[in-house]
Amino acid sequence: AAVGTDAQAIPRRAWVFVAVLLGSGFLSLVALTRTGIRAFFAPSGSEGPRIRLAEGVSVVALLAACGALTVAAGPVSRFALEAARALHAPAAYVDAVLGPTAASPGMRRAP
Repeated sequence: AAVGTDAQAIPRRAWVFVAVLLGSGFLSLVALTRTGIRAFFAPSGSEGPRIRLAEGVSVVALLAACGALTVAAGPVSRFALEAARALHAPAAYVDAVLGPTAASPGMRRAP
């Protein structure tokens, strides 16, 4: 389904994507504005929120994991591709768990 009547009509999925993109941008703008107001216009004597060690360590660990996934994207991509292939051809898994006679004739073998 496309919006418009001419041959170059824009699909509805594109409009949904644009709406989500604009909405998330607006919410980010609101959040950053509130943070800026707190940082620059809060009374100078007030103390900022305290971050516990467990919170800080978990954030640093997630950032380190993102960095590691960026650096080691090749092995992670190969693993995900093999997992997808295994999901689309479950006969090898069924053979390993239930034995070779349990696989149904409609199951495909992994290449």
